[in-house]
Amino acid sequence: MDTGTRSELLAANLTVQEIQDYLDVDSLAYLTLDNLLEATGTNNAGFCSACLTGDYPVDVPVNLSKKILEESMHRPEKPAETQQEELSGGIQQSFSEIHE
Repeated sequence: MDTGTRSELLAANLTVQEIQDYLDVDSLAYLTLDNLLEATGTNNAGFCSACLTGDYPVDVPVNLSKKILEESMHRPEKPAETQQEELSGGIQQSFSEIHE
């Protein structure tokens, strides 16, 4: 499912009963994470479950949106020297200076 924000997800705003009513179904149940992984038949295979557990390997900005991510994909590529400076936490050494 491709959503722009968390607020577009039914489960982010509604109770199980409200979702059940919205979908006009008799019942609604969720799998546990263990059962979900077991259902894949792949013995977990290294699947990332961060969006299900909330245990992300990096901090996720609260106001991050799909639009911001998509726009960043279409920005011109920065020179390697600039990328190196940014990745090194603001240390003012360019890639070329490091390898001189």
